[in-house]
Amino acid sequence: MLIEEILAIKRKCNLENEIARVYNLTGKEMACILGISKDQVCSSRDLAAAIELSPSRSSRIIGKLIDQGLVQGKANPEDRRFLDLSLTEKGKICCHGLVKEKERCEQRLVSSLSGDEIDMIRKGLTLLLKAL
Repeated sequence: MLIEEILAIKRKCNLENEIARVYNLTGKEMACILGISKDQVCSSRDLAAAIELSPSRSSRIIGKLIDQGLVQGKANPEDRRFLDLSLTEKGKICCHGLVKEKERCEQRLVSSLSGDEIDMIRKGLTLLLKAL
């Protein structure tokens, strides 16, 4: 079954556990930090949509990241129910480390594959994501 291969890849990569050990972050917290870094300033509403979380769940995660000093937020001037988020200096350092961890994980996954094989896998994964 295809799902077995997907789960096996997840186990082999083990990215979330490695990050949890080094940075004390969950997968969704990591996604928030990486999502904010792409835009420099990101609204909490856009971030929740981008990482596919409900506004209340993303609010709890954002609150934890603010408490940890990784993210800062200020009221959005157009809609005060939402925050404009950015990474603190500590958050930027953490984000850089997360990117490096992701790169190391990917390197482990593809180290024995050719460029053509990697391209085929990317195309297949893209098709799978579209189907979902």
